[in-house]
Amino acid sequence: MPKDKTASHFRIQAAMKAEFLEKGFMEASIRSIGNRAGLTSAALYRHYSSKEAMFSALVDPLIEEIQERMQQHKDLKYQLLDAHKEEGSLFGESIIDIVKEVIVPNKSEFLLLAKCSQ
Repeated sequence: MPKDKTASHFRIQAAMKAEFLEKGFMEASIRSIGNRAGLTSAALYRHYSSKEAMFSALVDPLIEEIQERMQQHKDLKYQLLDAHKEEGSLFGESIIDIVKEVIVPNKSEFLLLAKCSQ
């Protein structure tokens, strides 16, 4: 029966996030991430091919969600323009909604992007 890797995956994700938040991308090390997760560096490489892949695994979902929400926002505004809606309705939704609904719930991933990615 194959081993369930869910628990180790969550441990690794937590270790990666803690390491990158504490040290930033440049100073973070595979060995330290492995130690935090209770794994060897070799075991960690079975999950991720590189430090870059680890960082990407943490921040890519947030980037994709922000891009998707921005595209939805633009599409809605173009639809309103095409429908000749009154000017006031063009500005009902704003970047504030993306901050509230996407960035705040993913604060640590946003901090990784803003402060730790170099």
